[in-house]
Amino acid sequence: MRRIVIVSLIIAFIIPGVFAGLLSQVFQMELENGGKMEAIVMHDRYLVFHVDNGASPSYLEILDLETNRTVFEDIYLGYGFGSFLITPDSRYVVFDINNRVYVYENDPWGYSVRSTFSLEGVRLNSFSNYLFFIPDTKELIVFVSEWVNSSIGYKSWLFVTDINGNIAFKKNVYWVRWAYTDGENVYFIDTDVRTEESRFVVLSLNGYNNYSISLGKLIVPQVLPVNDSCESVQSAGESNTPYFVIYGVPFNTGLGNYITCIRVDQEGIDVVYNSKYIDWEIRDLVFTNGSFYALARESGVSLGQLRVVRFNWDFSSPGILLSVPVHTMKGYSPSRYDIAVLDGYLVIALGLINWGTREGVGWIGVVDPSSGVLLWDQYLESLNGIVEPKIYGHYVVWNPPSIVGIPDNRFYVYSIDLSNLPSFVEVWAPVTSRVYLDGVFVGETPLRLNVSPGIHTFRIVEELYYPYNITLNVESGRGYLLDADLRPLEGVLSVLSSPEAIVIIDGHGNFTAPFNLTLAPGKYLLKFQSAEYPEQYMTITKIVQVFSNRTTVVSVSLPLVYSNLTIMSSPQGARIILNGSEVGITPMSVLLKPGLYNISLQLEGYKPFSTAIDLRSREFTINATLERLLLNNTAHQELADREHNTSSKETPSGNTICGPAFLVSLLLIMTFLGRRF
Repeated sequence: MRRIVIVSLIIAFIIPGVFAGLLSQVFQMELENGGKMEAIVMHDRYLVFHVDNGASPSYLEILDLETNRTVFEDIYLGYGFGSFLITPDSRYVVFDINNRVYVYENDPWGYSVRSTFSLEGVRLNSFSNYLFFIPDTKELIVFVSEWVNSSIGYKSWLFVTDINGNIAFKKNVYWVRWAYTDGENVYFIDTDVRTEESRFVVLSLNGYNNYSISLGKLIVPQVLPVNDSCESVQSAGESNTPYFVIYGVPFNTGLGNYITCIRVDQEGIDVVYNSKYIDWEIRDLVFTNGSFYALARESGVSLGQLRVVRFNWDFSSPGILLSVPVHTMKGYSPSRYDIAVLDGYLVIALGLINWGTREGVGWIGVVDPSSGVLLWDQYLESLNGIVEPKIYGHYVVWNPPSIVGIPDNRFYVYSIDLSNLPSFVEVWAPVTSRVYLDGVFVGETPLRLNVSPGIHTFRIVEELYYPYNITLNVESGRGYLLDADLRPLEGVLSVLSSPEAIVIIDGHGNFTAPFNLTLAPGKYLLKFQSAEYPEQYMTITKIVQVFSNRTTVVSVSLPLVYSNLTIMSSPQGARIILNGSEVGITPMSVLLKPGLYNISLQLEGYKPFSTAIDLRSREFTINATLERLLLNNTAHQELADREHNTSSKETPSGNTICGPAFLVSLLLIMTFLGRRF
């Protein structure tokens, strides 16, 4: 007997506080006596779930979520259940069990067995990884993996058959870790477990020709095509050229991601870039509007800091759109996650778990990818421990977790209707500011506003800042990020100096003090240097704070630096007359203030030496060569005699200096001078 309780079928229950019709619980199922189950939604319509009660045979059941009708049920499958599918037109249901494929066809009386066939050469303990149906040719593509031994590990088989079991193609490959088909080709990645070397393989369904390329070691990677449709990732002019992105966290460090981008065309496989490292740990990834959107965290940051990050084509210049608000659930951190593109929006589903209590809750959010604004979110605490979400089109399935200590006997299905999303405007400013919407005060920044569609004016004001005004044409169901770049009111800087100084502000300009200057508020570095005597006054710096709508006065007196004036003459001994005052004889050094000085040197028998200097430098030297006076021979002899005589009035023999000879010489000189003048 079937040991299951369907708690609710098509509940259509609207979560309190949610906009009408946005999120509805459409299905909930629970096993009475434990067991395991798995559910998916196919073609955005059919809920397919597989139940394994442990001791009892497993079975498959399919619900049409549009008609609320069970279309396939109570098919007991035995043990060793693999993959399953229903075709888009619901004509065929296909599943495999114990290496045998079952094809059911829908007719007016319900589903009946169309064919059953074995997968030749595959061991009984194998399981199917992937199962695809090609509508145009009614072909089945089956990947089956089996354990060989401890040295070889897993290997896989690839089968291409028709619905009657006629095998058209069979190939033994390495362990298949990911597979995908677009109806024309089958793409898969397989890994040689012994060498850990992986390759990307393309199998053409037209003639079953295949080609591959080595990827090297992909240690425990998560592998994903960038979207459900390969054509979603295209470069200009290549509408039929699919691209794939492979990303994985390095096994030995757990930090960052290595990204590989692969391009496939008729000529083969081309690696656009290989093993490009980014300092982000990507947990899930989608592609839309020419950009990648990832659920990721920065390397080394707690898993609680999960973010929605936008990357460009080559995964450079990441832009953080949204920090997923899991911090509002104290004690919870994301355990499982999924991100998908739905109706032009990013839909995020998180399974949050409290590792202390082993309790889990769900979180769903809708983000406008153009702005990163969160349009709607909801915690689903009623899930009672179900923490593994998966988004299938307009449905989110919460499957039982594979975590020890958490119940695994129930799952929930919610539908998402994004046709009635609200419009939000998030207002940010560098300082707390008042926000006016259409002239009405609505709050202070940062502010999140639910705004009706239409044209609206926003005014953000704050004292000491110029007002910020903007008009937005708000569309229904969109998010807008209004980052008000408030410009502060200028202040006046008034600078005085003694003596007159040249002022350089933040390394720019040469302003001569005194002056007034209008500047934006903030701190400035002022450098003061004497305008007239830069060598004689110290250069000083000063940090000045300029405030909005105020005058800041700065007055500076430059410390004076004395100059060392050195005066020398040849011959030495000349008297030094400085600005009319005798200050000494040469050679001599003196400290003086900067300025103009008149200097005269006087030495008997030599012409006076005079000069004027403008003393500016810290060291200044005058070296004067004195010129002798012009005299006759007698006068020269007398002068020479005087220079060699001592200052005593008596000679060593006792003769006086003023003897008869001296008097005669003096008379001759006077007579000579009298004749000259």
